[in-house]
Amino acid sequence: MHDAGTLTVGLARENRIGGVMRRGHVDLPLIGPASGRQLHLMTFNLLFDHEPPPRTWQERLPRVLRILEAEQPTVLGTQELLFPQVKDLKRSLPGYDYIYLSCKGGARGLSTAVFFDTSRLEPLSFRHLWLSRTPHLLASRSWGNEQPRMMTWVRFADARSGREFVYVNTHFDHLSENSRLRSAELVKKVVAYFDVPVMVGGDFNTPHHAETHARLIDSGLVDSWDAAAHRVTDSFQTFNDWRPKPRNGGRIDWILTTPEVTTHRVGINAWTDNGAFPSDHWPVQALVSLE
Repeated sequence: MHDAGTLTVGLARENRIGGVMRRGHVDLPLIGPASGRQLHLMTFNLLFDHEPPPRTWQERLPRVLRILEAEQPTVLGTQELLFPQVKDLKRSLPGYDYIYLSCKGGARGLSTAVFFDTSRLEPLSFRHLWLSRTPHLLASRSWGNEQPRMMTWVRFADARSGREFVYVNTHFDHLSENSRLRSAELVKKVVAYFDVPVMVGGDFNTPHHAETHARLIDSGLVDSWDAAAHRVTDSFQTFNDWRPKPRNGGRIDWILTTPEVTTHRVGINAWTDNGAFPSDHWPVQALVSLE
């Protein structure tokens, strides 16, 4: 487990491949393990442990593991997890490690924990930053946030390709548009700091057609959904609100990349266990390469 940083900044298409969606059902895997030098990225708001039965974490955990064991993401960016949930995933997923710090510091709040496949990725440096005017100040908040919001970035070395890349995982505020717009500006600054390919995943709490998304795209980032050679599902709302049938509407969970990243496949994984949900968000997945 890693706890501290070392740097200062800073419904289905005909061309789908992999999972099959029919009448709102998805067969696992949707994309599945990465082959060769490709990287399988997943962003997944897993919801903190506060729901009553049948949505408690202990009830949802086997469903979460079913998805993760089938998909085997190379990098998994999570949102909201409390530290006991992080430990549950680590204990249940041999071959993965994580970078973690809660938004309140230590293990006392929600997080943007990043899990990674230790068989091929080595974290070289990382940093936890707060989405505020003082991003290096622990648990800081401003711009209209009611609670601290944060991002976690990790610079990885990939043993398969010999390349380095950065994954940024974030969770924007759900109430304040001003906060989301300011947070987008901070993400842009962090991305611009690096001299290697960067992928940005997270729960942005606003649709992909909103101004927050436009600002990030205008900065040179690319939405993997738009860039993908194949979309293995149609676009629909990634916040499912415990409704089993995917609904048309804006994606609020995205995976963005710098332009040199090639996106081969993307999809929104609407799998449920006979109507039992893993979370109140569907995970978004992208298969990419750095070549």
